[in-house]
Amino acid sequence: LKITYKFGRVPSTAAVEALASMARHKNAGSGSSPQRKLIKLAVTFYGYLYKMKDVTDDFATVEASIKNNVHRGLSVLGSICQFHHNDQPATDDDETTHVDPTSCPFFSPSSLTWENISNASFAAFAHFQGKQDVSTKCAAVRAMAGLFICRPRAMLAVERDGVIAQLMSERAPPLLQLEAIRCWKEILLAEEWRVESGEAKEKMDMNEKITLSNRISGDQDGDASIVGSILTQHSPRLYMLTKSPHPAIRVAALDLIGNLLRQGLINPMEAVPHLLALQGDVENPAIRILALKLLILEGEKRPDMLRQRVCAGVRQAYLFQRLVNPNARHVTAVVEEKSDAPGRKHNDIECIFGSIYKESLNKSKVQKQSLFKSLLALFSTVGSGDVEEDSSDQPTNNQYTHELTKTLGNRKTSRTGLKRRTKVFVSFVKQLPMLSYGAQILAHLPYSASTDPLFIIYHVTCITSVHGAQSLDQLNAFLRPHMPSKQDEDYDDNATEDDLELAAKEKDSGSVPAVNFMDGESFDIDKFSELCAQASALVLLMRLKTFLKRVYGLSETKCMEFNPNEKEKICDKGISLPERMPIFNNRIEGCLYNERRDNISGTAEALQFRKNFLIKQYAEFRRLMRSGDFGLKIVAAESGNEPNGDDDGHEQPVVGLKRRYIPNSKKNARGRPKKKKRKAADNDYDSDSEPSDAEM
Repeated sequence: LKITYKFGRVPSTAAVEALASMARHKNAGSGSSPQRKLIKLAVTFYGYLYKMKDVTDDFATVEASIKNNVHRGLSVLGSICQFHHNDQPATDDDETTHVDPTSCPFFSPSSLTWENISNASFAAFAHFQGKQDVSTKCAAVRAMAGLFICRPRAMLAVERDGVIAQLMSERAPPLLQLEAIRCWKEILLAEEWRVESGEAKEKMDMNEKITLSNRISGDQDGDASIVGSILTQHSPRLYMLTKSPHPAIRVAALDLIGNLLRQGLINPMEAVPHLLALQGDVENPAIRILALKLLILEGEKRPDMLRQRVCAGVRQAYLFQRLVNPNARHVTAVVEEKSDAPGRKHNDIECIFGSIYKESLNKSKVQKQSLFKSLLALFSTVGSGDVEEDSSDQPTNNQYTHELTKTLGNRKTSRTGLKRRTKVFVSFVKQLPMLSYGAQILAHLPYSASTDPLFIIYHVTCITSVHGAQSLDQLNAFLRPHMPSKQDEDYDDNATEDDLELAAKEKDSGSVPAVNFMDGESFDIDKFSELCAQASALVLLMRLKTFLKRVYGLSETKCMEFNPNEKEKICDKGISLPERMPIFNNRIEGCLYNERRDNISGTAEALQFRKNFLIKQYAEFRRLMRSGDFGLKIVAAESGNEPNGDDDGHEQPVVGLKRRYIPNSKKNARGRPKKKKRKAADNDYDSDSEPSDAEM
């Protein structure tokens, strides 16, 4: 009692464990002194809980001393339940093995015995877990965890009644969710220790009811898989808890997921996207580091899995930031790291996926290029209307479903074989923010060879050359009935600026008389929004191409001569980097409109905002398509540096940024790889000399 009142839960748990060990000693018979002391201790605290059970439903309204005593009683009873049956073999006559603890009443302390301590205590825990104040609920859950460690099958009965799902639900208070997750981790680790330490085998050997055939078949220890199986059933909710707005809950959920992964109890293919999403937790470096460690471990065991799940990871990372920071104006894929280099005044710009890229993907050319293709595949649905997406890794959650629908549009589910697939109507107006997020990731990955950005530029050129002309034709065909200038047979679709492009130069583009046709009933502004959104997806790719060329000093000639199927040249194994990495411009006016439209009051004002943004999107797309270098001069001019060109009109590598070269292989002073000198052997001869007669 003195230890409990003076030192708290942890020392009292150790004291109870020592007393229970002496009571279970082989030389301590029934009714031994340690056993009597343990029962007396249990009766004392159980009696106090029985006395307080109907005093109030909210212990936050009573004196602090009363509430603290209730918490002490729950803690000590939980420790007694955890240890008093720990070394006894399970038999058919064992009451605690077969009696359902959820059916036991909260009876009087006078009926408490050594055999029914566990069941009676569970009734007390369940009673106080139903109180209103959060601290008492947490103390009851903590005490209940001690009983589950000793009796895993009791956890199965609680799972049947839905208590575990209730403790981790959205309706549960955050502190209760946190306490529940920590308890599940302790139960899981205790069960792992019980199996690995040989305690489970020792109990099996002591139980005469288990035959030799049962021991060989592996059916002797059914308790070993109960805890893991229950937590596996709740893995979707655990994944959702990694996106909780409370950092402590995210850390606890991530820690529990790490233990489940280590024990092989959950599918890594489902867990990896959520671990990738936590790389976007830019405000909590500890969470990012822990998630990175788990990703590296999984990447070492299954190298292809990271590449296969990167698109789902990007989507989860985007949704994570939208859920955790709902008031944030922008969703970013970069963080600023303080530079440790001497003389560096500016912070380094780092992609949130930069660490996992360097640790697991950068070592293999095949892995890198597959990653780039997977990220560029986000843009592959331009003009396609809908895509098919696997929804098996999407947890069911109202807020999560709302964000996913807002990002990807309405979905129609269908079944294909045994795997659930989801038919998603892709509205690019809703998908643009995520595409902008993916483009920023591609712009700021820590590339180690010039072939990496060249590979991306090559595929971006392929996408824009095919889909760019299609989008231009679709826009012109849509606007032709409304703009007389486009109805001329000799009109070149994109040779000069049209009325919308001229209007985009004005401060209030929507008020220009030349665009009044957008207010007419015959003008389908929703369809025009979709066409402009598809064009803006291509604008992001064209900006990405320009950014990579400028940052890594790649000339147009080098980009055109690059062939991804050729063997990597020695001169391309290094990379030229600027001393200060600029930030990629991934802002699209449509994204800004989507972020602000809910706050705009009035239909007329909302329509005016919409017109202005659509006109600017349309004008930028036509301007970039019209320029041969996709806006290189425009981007360079914004930075105060113009690209260089020689008298013949050939483009030179873009300058204007202080650069540093990072080699990827050992080279000599001329930039050529060092050749190993061959040592002359005794039987070497000059190849130009005549062979001797003996050699003939």
